[in-house]
Amino acid sequence: MFERLTEQARRSIFFARYEATHYSSTFIETEHLLLGILREDKPLAATLQRRGASLDEIRGKLEERISAPGRKKNSDTTEVHLSAECHRILKNAAGEADRFSDPNIGTAHLLLALLSEQESGAAGILRDSGVKAAQLRQELERGANAQRDRPLQAALEEFFQSWVGGEFKSFSSFFEDDAMLIDERGTQYHGSAAIAEYCANVRTGGMDMNTLEVTPSEAYFLQEKVAVVPVDWVFAVAVAGQSPRLVRSMLVMREHDGQWWIAAAQLTEVRPPGVDTNEPLDPPAHWPAGAP
Repeated sequence: MFERLTEQARRSIFFARYEATHYSSTFIETEHLLLGILREDKPLAATLQRRGASLDEIRGKLEERISAPGRKKNSDTTEVHLSAECHRILKNAAGEADRFSDPNIGTAHLLLALLSEQESGAAGILRDSGVKAAQLRQELERGANAQRDRPLQAALEEFFQSWVGGEFKSFSSFFEDDAMLIDERGTQYHGSAAIAEYCANVRTGGMDMNTLEVTPSEAYFLQEKVAVVPVDWVFAVAVAGQSPRLVRSMLVMREHDGQWWIAAAQLTEVRPPGVDTNEPLDPPAHWPAGAP
């Protein structure tokens, strides 16, 4: 478990041990851990402030609780161990990291696990300051998703620019070598070279179409390095009087070696040429639950 801790999380525990030693505490308690997290992770502390918490007030209450009369002191401060509550927090933090599909345990995971230790002194102080675990988790998830999504979106944008610009020779570089594409007719194309040839044929008008608009939707992360991205393609059909054609693709993206690649794609014709563009469209039945 300890090997999964990020450097920042390790420093938070180091500062927690310092606080425990400073106050001659018998164990590293949740109050010490929270002080260590707030000291080490300033952006996370700022997140608490955005939720309406006063950091000065939190620190004051933590220090007051630690130094309260009657609290057991340790005369030998050379070795201070984690309390049972903090051990549970570390274990639960690993579960929080797994929920975020994160191989590492960071300070945000420690904080969420600390809040789940509801009977602890630090969790009580956070609740009294207006910090709610569910709301904090939602905000942290949005931030984590945005950070994880950025390289994926950059790869998609590069692919779309290549498509619109007609840079056919670069198409194959966006697909894994053994990628597969199934077009709207059910025809399968195996391998990056065959897929690139198909894409070039569509893009150059081999199917009497030109691209008007490409609109990706929010990515659905199945795992940390695997995501599904729905993309709408609007094509102008080279037949007078016909409305644009709408094709929706489901791109399965996979990350390795720091780069996102298209591993598979399936195309579905959502609106054939000539259909009223105001007519509501039903999503294909094979879409993932929750997809738009």
